[in-house]
Amino acid sequence: TWRGKGVGHQVTGADHRGRSLLGSAGTLRRSDRVYGFCGDTTGPPRSRINTMRDPFRPPTTTRRTTGHAAAAPRATRHHPCQTARKGPRRAMTRDTTPFGLIALLLLAGMTAAAQFAKISAIFPMLAQTYPKAGASLGFLVSIISLTGVLTGLVAGMLVARIGFRRVVLLALVLGALVSGIQALLPPFGWMLVTRAIEGISHIALVVALPTLIARLAAVRHRPYVMTLWGSYFGVTFALTAWAGVPLAQAHGPQALFLLHGALMLALAAALARALPSGLIDSAPPPWPGLRGLLASHVTIYASPRI
Repeated sequence: TWRGKGVGHQVTGADHRGRSLLGSAGTLRRSDRVYGFCGDTTGPPRSRINTMRDPFRPPTTTRRTTGHAAAAPRATRHHPCQTARKGPRRAMTRDTTPFGLIALLLLAGMTAAAQFAKISAIFPMLAQTYPKAGASLGFLVSIISLTGVLTGLVAGMLVARIGFRRVVLLALVLGALVSGIQALLPPFGWMLVTRAIEGISHIALVVALPTLIARLAAVRHRPYVMTLWGSYFGVTFALTAWAGVPLAQAHGPQALFLLHGALMLALAAALARALPSGLIDSAPPPWPGLRGLLASHVTIYASPRI
């Protein structure tokens, strides 16, 4: 403590050599020169004690006492170097988890899984609807996977360029529209076309949703919510077999397709209000070009380890 004429200032910190401002006897050494806390250890000495705080530590208070009475503590001023300091923005961290929003995203993922389940669960009924399809009927299930094989490599780059929020909303609306068209039970060829388009909706959702869920969850909750995400496919198939099959048996496959489309449309409306934009602020990866994409596909599918 520097004392003089009954006035004292409590100061903390270190001098330009890293030593404490308090001497062995508890008094400030007059010979020590105190510099700004910007990493500058060679600047000119100041005429008075620098009580400005370290900008990277929580704010402290400076208490001024005069005689017998003490004034209320006042917050220390920020160092001028703190406002001038520039650097990369730190990643935003969360202390709480918006479980309601994550539940909506999980439900959206379940509607993506239902794009498989709604065909697999009622496959015998579809065989009766399209009796001339024969073995080709299996493409109604597998063509979505084929779409993922062809577009999965670039899906991540496209999602990063378009935006995660926009991709989720567009994919839900597209899936709802396609499911509504499927409820009309079009000819088999057109049904395959709708399934191929539905594959785009599916791959967009399964790429964007887990990234958003991991970004929204607090660190301590992230393992649990990602475990829930890992179970969305099996849970969806179980629910479809439990509730979807009886619905299709009672009212036909059209009812199941309409229900699926309505759920996707309702989730799109809910997420449009609840899902904020700018959750993932990252520069999109560079586009490799057509030749680079083809070369990457050859490398990936030629290797058993990738």
